[in-house]
Amino acid sequence: MNISNLILEGKLLNIKIGENADRISNLESISVQQGDIPALYGYYIDHLYFEITVIENTVVGIQFDLSYDTGKVSIETKENKIELDGKTTFSDLVSFLKSINWDFDHIGSEVYPKRIVMNRSECSFYFNYDDRLLKINNFDMKLYKKLTN
Repeated sequence: MNISNLILEGKLLNIKIGENADRISNLESISVQQGDIPALYGYYIDHLYFEITVIENTVVGIQFDLSYDTGKVSIETKENKIELDGKTTFSDLVSFLKSINWDFDHIGSEVYPKRIVMNRSECSFYFNYDDRLLKINNFDMKLYKKLTN
């Protein structure tokens, strides 16, 4: 499945960050909103499982976690493609993003050793300690703050 729109536009098929979650069918409730802690929903597309983060009935984030989903997703442009799965390394993704001239930063942290942040969107790629892709998360922090203040 091509997730280029998720990375660049915060959109996954019929789900878009900023839209009302009530319009989305087949969401499975994982946890309910508690104050400023968002609700979390599961959403399947074919056999792939995504987590949808919702605050005040508004989608603020979409995540694909490779630690428990064995499916593959891809980033595709007209001429290039990379398949992303639990075997994708940090250097694999950096090389691909450089080859298509997408602007990004890479950051290390105490929780995850490496993270790639796309400068055109709110999307981040998190890597685990063995340098393998762990999750892809597009979370709109500005929208979250607006809705919780």
